[in-house]
Amino acid sequence: MLSVSETCLTFRTEHLGRLSSSRPSGHNDARSRLELRPTPQERFLKVLVVGRKGLGKTTWISNMQAVYGSSEELAAANYQPDDAEAHAANEDAEMRNFKKDPCHMLTEMTLRDDRSLVTHHICIQDTPGYSKEVPVKHVTSYVRQQNKHFFDMEQSARRRVPVSALPDTRVDVCIFFLPAGPLRSHDMAALSAIGSLVPIVPVIAKADVLDPDELRRVRKRIAAALDMMRVNDGLNCRHSFPADDITAAGAPSSQIFTIIGGNVLEQHDGRRWPARKYTWGKCETLLPENSDVLALSRLLFELSITDLKDKTELRYLELRRRCLLVKSKRKEAEVASKLQQMEANQQENVERMAAKLQGMQELPCLADVHLPFVK
Repeated sequence: MLSVSETCLTFRTEHLGRLSSSRPSGHNDARSRLELRPTPQERFLKVLVVGRKGLGKTTWISNMQAVYGSSEELAAANYQPDDAEAHAANEDAEMRNFKKDPCHMLTEMTLRDDRSLVTHHICIQDTPGYSKEVPVKHVTSYVRQQNKHFFDMEQSARRRVPVSALPDTRVDVCIFFLPAGPLRSHDMAALSAIGSLVPIVPVIAKADVLDPDELRRVRKRIAAALDMMRVNDGLNCRHSFPADDITAAGAPSSQIFTIIGGNVLEQHDGRRWPARKYTWGKCETLLPENSDVLALSRLLFELSITDLKDKTELRYLELRRRCLLVKSKRKEAEVASKLQQMEANQQENVERMAAKLQGMQELPCLADVHLPFVK
């Protein structure tokens, strides 16, 4: 005989079986054809731009904003490619402003994927040019500050949203502008200092001054310098894009890109195309036969975003582990200090109580006190 619970379970199973058998035959097929609607997401990518003074960093950023940014973002930025390098006239003021508020050199673009409902927030952070007299300490301190800011937001007790919903301030990759000429000692020092914090993508600035043979020699020289740094310092600071993405973007296999900055903006088929004008004609910077601007932009903003973010997470996990370890050691030191203080206070109280007891024992007893006789 079945118990009450077993009888109810048997009845429910048989009832559900009859219901499923009474459904039309195409019901399961319709369910299998249902597609889940993707959840809207927001993703952040921050690109740091570093290089010597006057290599066209701001011009390249303006070209990227002209190609990927919206008309509203372009109008707000007041795009003027002819004056893109005018900020270098007042280098001291620029350095002070960057240390005070780096956001005034930050360019933001928003790319929306309507199919996957993903909104990409692309941030390109320009930096003042370095030199032999002006090292890249302002850049390394900026990268550390951004990492610390994200760590503080993650560890905050007041956080009410998941970590994935936080605005990501971490730097994902550094576009390092290198000259077409020989590398100097301060170039290698800058590569080593920044490469220890964030992966580097080397680019050859103003590559229109090189012929194909010279370009091959410059690429070999840069690759040899980076390999020497890896052997001597044990630092592999280069970012390696996936081979499939390199092939799809049409990028050079050496992953040392050439950059030509456009000083004019032309309209073709409803799109904005940067170009550079010379006395003998013009050069469209996005054409693959002229430079690697298009291949680099596709790798950064289209093909390898996920790969860049995955490597950022790996670096951040190691940084987070070290920060939490230091934080726990600091707390342990604070607890040990408090325990020592409590033990010292307790010992002081014991000594004070012992002194009081000793004083009480030295008092004369009433039986030993001889009172005068009163008639």
